[in-house]
Amino acid sequence: MGAFMYLRYTKPIYESKAIVQIGSKDQGKDVIGLENLNTKKGLSEAVELMRSEFLFNRAIGKLNMNVSYFSKGKFLTEERYLQSSFSVSAYELRDSSLCQKPIFIRHSENRYFLQYNSKGKDTQINFTPGKIIDHPDFRITVKINNEPALQNEMKENQVYFVFNTIESLTQRLLPHLTVAPLNPEAQTIQLSYRSNNGALSRDVTQAVYTTFFEYDEELEKQSSQNILRFIDEQLDSLERELHSSKDSIEQFQRESNLSNPEQVEISLTERINTVSNEIFAIELELLTLRNLEERITSTPNRLEIYKLIPELIGTSFESTLYTQVEDLHRLLEHREDLAFSMTKDSPEYQKANLRIEQRIESIKLSIKALKERLNSKIDILNIRLREFDNEVFEIPKKKMELSRLRNIQELNEKYFLLLMDKRSVYSISNAGFASKNIVLKESTQPSSPVSPNRKMVYGAALFIGLFLSMGIIALKYFMHNEVNTIDDLKSRLRNVSFLGAIPQHKQKSEFSKLVVQDNPKSMISESFRGIRTNLNFINPEAKVYAVSSSISGEGKTFVCLNLAGILTMTGKKTVLIDMDLRKPKVHMGFETSNNKGMSTILSGQNTISDCLQKSSMEDLYFIPAGPIPPNPSELILSEKMNETLEELKKQFDVIVIDNPPVGLVSDGIGLLSKADCPIYVFKANYSKRIFVNRVIELIEVQKIKGLSIVLNAVSPKRNHYGYGYGYGNYYEDEPKQKFWKRLFGK
Repeated sequence: MGAFMYLRYTKPIYESKAIVQIGSKDQGKDVIGLENLNTKKGLSEAVELMRSEFLFNRAIGKLNMNVSYFSKGKFLTEERYLQSSFSVSAYELRDSSLCQKPIFIRHSENRYFLQYNSKGKDTQINFTPGKIIDHPDFRITVKINNEPALQNEMKENQVYFVFNTIESLTQRLLPHLTVAPLNPEAQTIQLSYRSNNGALSRDVTQAVYTTFFEYDEELEKQSSQNILRFIDEQLDSLERELHSSKDSIEQFQRESNLSNPEQVEISLTERINTVSNEIFAIELELLTLRNLEERITSTPNRLEIYKLIPELIGTSFESTLYTQVEDLHRLLEHREDLAFSMTKDSPEYQKANLRIEQRIESIKLSIKALKERLNSKIDILNIRLREFDNEVFEIPKKKMELSRLRNIQELNEKYFLLLMDKRSVYSISNAGFASKNIVLKESTQPSSPVSPNRKMVYGAALFIGLFLSMGIIALKYFMHNEVNTIDDLKSRLRNVSFLGAIPQHKQKSEFSKLVVQDNPKSMISESFRGIRTNLNFINPEAKVYAVSSSISGEGKTFVCLNLAGILTMTGKKTVLIDMDLRKPKVHMGFETSNNKGMSTILSGQNTISDCLQKSSMEDLYFIPAGPIPPNPSELILSEKMNETLEELKKQFDVIVIDNPPVGLVSDGIGLLSKADCPIYVFKANYSKRIFVNRVIELIEVQKIKGLSIVLNAVSPKRNHYGYGYGYGNYYEDEPKQKFWKRLFGK
C-alpha cells in the first residue's frame, strides 16, 4: 500500500542528457611561432562556468519563460511547460509584488475571469480571450489555445499562471542541473537536467550548452581586443607626436640654417643617446612591472597570468620573475583542478588559496625591489644626463635644440615601431584562434521518466515488508537492551546494595513532583519509606546523599525530591541542592524561579542565604541550580564547592544532592565520592543494560564506596517493588512466569 501511494502521488522525473567537447585550434602559432595568447579554458573551469548562476541566467533568458503555467490538483501541482491549453503575453507588469503569485483562470456563466490576491486583497478581473487586459497591476493578453481542453482541465483542477523573474527561475531550476566531466583526456563534458516535464529538461539542457558556446567565444577574444584597442589609441597619439616632431625639426632647420648639424659634437650626442636609450629601456621595463603588478593585484586569472609569461622574456628581471609567475600559473591551475573534486570550504582547497596568496605576495615583493632598483638606475642615468647637459651648455643653442628635437623624434619612432610589433603579435594570435566546441550528443526529450521506477519500488516494498516483518520479531527479542526489574540489575551487579524499586507514577507531568507530600499513603511513598529504611541500615550516620544516573531522563531529580521529602518527614532538617548545572530541574518541582542558585554561589555572586529557599514542607529547604554557567565542570570541582558543603552541613541535618548524570559528564564523580551515601538511579524500560558497566567502573576504578542502586518507574504489573530488596526479597516465594510468557512479555 505504501508503494502504491508513493507511485500514485509522486511526480515522474524526466532527464535529458547532452555531451559536449571543448577545444580550440591555434593557427596563429604556425605564423608567429608563439602559443596563442587566448589560452583555452581547462576542463574544470568550463564545468564551473556551465553550472554557474551567471551562465544559467543568460541561458534561461532564451527560453521565454516570463510566464509559467500550472495545473493544481488535490495533491499534486503540475507545471504545463509547452503543454498549456492557454498562453499569456505579458506586455507590462506594473506591480512587481505579483511575481511568483498564482493568478487563477476561472470560468463561470460563459465568462472568463482572473482571480488573485495582491497585498492582502482579493482581485477578480473579467477578460475576453485574445484581447488586451489593461489593469493597474499589469497589461497582458490571455489567449485560449484549446478551449475544450481548458474547460475539462478546469473541471478537475485549478488552472493558474505566475509571472517569473530571472532570479526566481534560476533559484527554482538551477539545483536540478548536473554538469560533470565525462573524459578529461578527450575534454568531454556531460550535462543533464531533471524535471517533471520532459520538454523543459530538453530545452534547459540545450540552452545551457548553447549559451556556453556563445559566451566562451565572446570571452576568448575579449582580452586581446582590449589590448589591441589600447595599442591603437597609443599609436594614434604617437603618430601625432611624430608629425609634430618632424614639423618642429624642419621649422628649426629653416630658422637656424643648419644644413649639417650631425658634425656638431657627435661624440657627446652619442653618449646622450646611449643614456637616453638606457633610460627608455628601463622605463619600458617599469611599465611591464606596473602592468604585472596591476594584473596580480586584482583577482588573478589563470589565463591572464599565462599571458604575462611571454612579456617577461628578454627583460633584465626575467630570471627573477619568470619562475615565480610560472609557479603562480601552476598553482592557479592546481586550484581549478581541486575545485572540480572538492568544495571551496575543504582544507585542501583553502590550502591551495593560501599558497596562491603567498606566491602573489612574493611576486609583489620582488616587483617592489625591482622597481626600486630600476628607479635608482634611472636616477643615476638622469644625473649623467644632467652632466652631459652641462657640457652641451657650451654648444650653441641652435645645434643643441636640433639635437634635442631629433632625439625626441627617434624615441617616438622606436616606441611607435615597438607598439606596431606588439599589435601584429596580438592581431595574428587573435585571428588564429578558432573554437572547436562541438556537441557530441544532442539533448532530446525523454520518452519515459527516470524516477520513480515502478518495478523497483514494488520490489523494494515487498522485500522491505518481508524483512521488517521478520526483523521486528527478531529485534524484539535479540535487541532487547533495557533494564526491567531488580533481577536484571542483581544478575549483573554483585556485591552492590539495592535500596529498592519505585513504582511508575501514573500521573504524567512535564517535570518531577514531590509525591510523598501530596500522596503520603501511595505506593510510591511507601517505596521511598523502604528506601529510607534501607539507607538507615547501610549508614545510619549518613548526612550527605548524592543521587546520579547514567543519562538524563532516568528520574534522578524525581528520586531527589521525594527522598528529601521522606527524610524530612523523620524530623530532620533537610536541604536539596541542584548540582545539575547544565540541565537544572529541581526548581520546576518546587515551581519557583531559577534566577540564582548554586552557579551564582560557586561563582561568588551570591551567598547561601541569598539562594536558600523554603519548600511547602516543614524543615525542607532547597537551593536551585541557578543560571546555566559557561564552565559548570570548573564550578563543581572548585574549592568553593567543598566550602559550600561544609557550611550546609553545619546548618542542616541532611543534604541531598541532585548530581549531574555521570554517564554523560565526569564532573559529578567528585560529588559522589564526597557523599556519605551515593545513590545510582536506573529507570525500568529506559536505562540500557550497558549502563551497568558505568556502575562497575565507579566502584572499581573511581573507588566510589557504598554506592547503592535504585530502580525507578517499575511497572506494578510486571515487577515487584517496595522495600524488601534492601534486606531480603519479600516476594521470593511467588510463582515464576513460564519461559514463553517471559519471552513474549518483553
